[in-house]
Amino acid sequence: MEQQFSRLDSVMKPETIAKNEARLKSLMSRVAFYFAIASIALIMTGCGEKDDPQGEEIPATMTVSETSLNFSSSGERLSFSINANVSWTVSVNASWLSLSSSSGSNNGTITVTATENSSINSRSATITISGGGKSQTINVMQSGEFSCTISFYASRNFNCGLITITLQDYGYRTLNIYYPSGAPEWCGGASTANFYGVRSGTYSYTASCSGGLNWSGTITIGTDGITCIIVKLE
Repeated sequence: MEQQFSRLDSVMKPETIAKNEARLKSLMSRVAFYFAIASIALIMTGCGEKDDPQGEEIPATMTVSETSLNFSSSGERLSFSINANVSWTVSVNASWLSLSSSSGSNNGTITVTATENSSINSRSATITISGGGKSQTINVMQSGEFSCTISFYASRNFNCGLITITLQDYGYRTLNIYYPSGAPEWCGGASTANFYGVRSGTYSYTASCSGGLNWSGTITIGTDGITCIIVKLE
């Protein structure tokens, strides 16, 4: 029993208590240090693995619904759509075309208006859409106004000299030869009086010669694809 009290007295001595307190503080400091290191490592690891949606770069996309537009000669409006996640611009290289908008962003619809093509020749243009480092083109075609050739011929020799033929809006031509038999197979022959590029519509004509003979009538040209009309003077 005396030994136990002796040991207890030794433990309870002030110098022993002070040593134990110092050891305990050192141990707690080490534990706190390692805990702090572990916490920092965990935070850094978590930050490295976490995705930041706002920091991700979204690839630019832009598609156009049409690659070509075909207009009639009378002029009309046609549209195409743009699907994109970027800003874009639209331009055209022909004055006979106009755009409902020349710029925008994300999705949109552009209306293209073509003026009337009064020429018998077709015409073409290009629409360019650019945005997000991408560029696409639309090829535009407009047909020319439908036209026809009208050829007049004499079915026989009328012995009245030169025949003058006048077609409404298209001036006059002369005819000094006749077909002794049959008829021209096609327009534009050397033995016919030819009016080229006559557009759709109804026209009156007159013909006369110095011998006092006269002819008259009307000719209608539709848009049914007939490009040659042969008129017989008899």
